[in-house]
Amino acid sequence: LELPAPVLVTVLRKHQRCFPVERAPGELLPHFVAVANGDALYRKYLIDKVNNGQEAGAVEKINADLDAHYASLDEITWPPQKATPKELAFVSPFLRTAGQVGELTITSPDKRYGKFLADKFGGDLTKFNAETQANYASFSTVRPPIEEEDLWEYQQDKGGWMKWFLTNNYREVVDYIAVRGRSLWNTLFLVSAIIFCALTINPLAAYALSRFKLSYANQILLFLLATMAFPYEVSMIPNFLLMRRFPLWAIISAVVIGIVVALIIVRKTKGSRRALAIPCGLGAGVIGGLYIVPMAASAVGVDIGPVSILNTFAALIMPEMANGFSIFLLKGFFDSLPEELFEAGRIDGASELRMLWQLAFPLSKPILAVIALEVFTYVYGSYLWALVVCQSERMWTLMVWIFQLQQWAPAYTTMAATILASIPTLLVFIFAQKTIMKGIIIPVEK
Repeated sequence: LELPAPVLVTVLRKHQRCFPVERAPGELLPHFVAVANGDALYRKYLIDKVNNGQEAGAVEKINADLDAHYASLDEITWPPQKATPKELAFVSPFLRTAGQVGELTITSPDKRYGKFLADKFGGDLTKFNAETQANYASFSTVRPPIEEEDLWEYQQDKGGWMKWFLTNNYREVVDYIAVRGRSLWNTLFLVSAIIFCALTINPLAAYALSRFKLSYANQILLFLLATMAFPYEVSMIPNFLLMRRFPLWAIISAVVIGIVVALIIVRKTKGSRRALAIPCGLGAGVIGGLYIVPMAASAVGVDIGPVSILNTFAALIMPEMANGFSIFLLKGFFDSLPEELFEAGRIDGASELRMLWQLAFPLSKPILAVIALEVFTYVYGSYLWALVVCQSERMWTLMVWIFQLQQWAPAYTTMAATILASIPTLLVFIFAQKTIMKGIIIPVEK
């Protein structure tokens, strides 16, 4: 630009209202279309459309129908300076009837700025050049100093701009998540429920394999370790099919029948025969719940078939309730505990559950902390399973929404979302690092 920037910036800032841009959504913006003799043509067009071509009372009729505030017909100009949404609806039809194509020209802020300067200085280019210390050949060659204007605004509030650039991406992510606040509740509940299950089921299974000298304990442990040989995606398809047709009533029937049979055997038998309660109850539950009860219900016309538990927390929680590696890790730790501890507990009359709760659990806190952190990290960062089994957006977790965000958001917004999403995991490790490190070191020493 030949014109000194401070001079043009001052002129532009004083007359920044010379570029009106009001328009209704989807309507043509009239300020970029110039029409030869446009004022008269547009005025006549509105009078014809609104008042049947009668100038008498046309202003009142136009104001009433178009929500306008014209004091006289002379204020109706092209392009309309303060057009309401109703008036903008007449723009496209007017341009189609305004005249020949040659009478319509495209204008722009550059052209309007040159016209604005020409009107301001009364067409005296010499005066304009003298005042602005420039040497323009015509007003049409003068361009608005947009870059200088941006630089001037930046220099006036440099700290504000720096703050905006530093925080804007994070504010966009926070606003994006705030609108979908239920995802935070879904994530919190899901993580808490799975951690609770992992810290309950895994220790019980590991304690049973460690303390009860089962002849087939090694086979069970080998089976649990075999589950680690397959990628998660391999088990996703059968898990999804199971969640879609979950045998809920069959499982409930099997549990009830098994418990009843086991209690009957315990009460009716004595001595070593009571050991038959568990296998007999298990067998009766499987046969009765999975075969006899469904057949009987079908015979009387009652439907207790599989049900779909998709779009529920149950579908999200059940596949993650237990983990073969966690059971293997805990079993190794329980095996390393001195037998004298449990002998002392038995002498004091403690049951196995009490010894598990008061002896094994306190000593295994570091291991449990590692398992809890592993479960938290995995469940919190997992999105694929939640996306597969939950088609309803109300059940989506935070990571699913972040995955959706990265499909359309620019890379810098996605990186800001990733940084914010990593904060909970970082905080958990910072505040529990001592316990976690003990859980990592103790198994190695054992």
